[in-house]
Amino acid sequence: MTAFVHIMRFNFAIDKEPYIQTFEYEFEKYMTVLDVLNQIAAKQDPSLFFYYCCRSGHCGLCGLMVNGKPYLSCKKMAEPDMRLEPLAGFSVKRDLLISRQNHEETIQKMHLFLEREVVPKEGIEAIDMNAYPQFLAVSRCVECLCCTAACPVWRKNPYEFAGPAVFTLEAKLFYDSRDTQKRALMCLGAGMEKCTQCGLCSSVCPQSANPATAITDMLASINYR
Repeated sequence: MTAFVHIMRFNFAIDKEPYIQTFEYEFEKYMTVLDVLNQIAAKQDPSLFFYYCCRSGHCGLCGLMVNGKPYLSCKKMAEPDMRLEPLAGFSVKRDLLISRQNHEETIQKMHLFLEREVVPKEGIEAIDMNAYPQFLAVSRCVECLCCTAACPVWRKNPYEFAGPAVFTLEAKLFYDSRDTQKRALMCLGAGMEKCTQCGLCSSVCPQSANPATAITDMLASINYR
């Protein structure tokens, strides 16, 4: 079956503005968006830029917008007529490839390592079983940045609001009873209080890490609301 995909193209070295290029491709049942991109790159246009690694939803590198909504291209099923764009709100390096530089610089400031006030005792340490389900959830985050691309607060104020992906990574330590750093207060310093609790971040997360719940829990821990 012949199908159509409309892909945003941009090469800063030669293009003044992004543009949409339409390709025909052979649609097959159970194809993913990544399969479509690989088919086009192999058979029609090897200059098409996109990024992926594991093909199984764990590397978090193949995020993009499909018909205006963020997905991992390796997990999203292809449709006979699609519009593909880079993740919304990010600088574009080329075609569907975004720059992750600002995100990486932000997380370097967030002390994303276990901090302790005393040396732990030898042997197995007890964990907080009440927080364990939330810890497991946020631990599934693969930093695909789909949640951040969906966030209206981040897209409006990216330099004042670090975004749900950053807060999800911080929440992993917030839920870890061994950590003694004031993680919620650190997130306030990154603008977490600006969250409107719209829930879009959790609705698009391919790993069900549930960023919205993590943000709510951290805000509640400091009686901000």
